Amino acid sequence: MITDDGGGGSTDAGLISSWDMYLCPYMDHLSDLFLHFIFLLFSFLFLLAL
Repeated sequence: MITDDGGGGSTDAGLISSWDMYLCPYMDHLSDLFLHFIFLLFSFLFLLAL
């Protein structure tokens, strides 16, 4: 069962919905931090590859 948390985590809908039961108040904040961390990690790896 996939539920929409109303935030920006629609790409990993299954994982987000399973976490929603435990981390419902923090889900939007955690998903934003996670996306920022992934973006910074990929940009760092891209700079290393140059």
